[in-house]
Amino acid sequence: MSTLKPPFRADHVGSLLRPQAITAARKKHPEGDGLSPAGLKTVEDAEIPTLI
Repeated sequence: MSTLKPPFRADHVGSLLRPQAITAARKKHPEGDGLSPAGLKTVEDAEIPTLI
């Protein structure tokens, strides 16, 4: 007989997947494809609220 009593607690450890727009912006930024640090921040700031 099991002694487990629900509800069980779960913790999320790690990261959520990044939206495609952030992934593409991060690829452009270090390669020098014209995306400045400010441009990268703009993309991230626009996309992060969609994760919450």
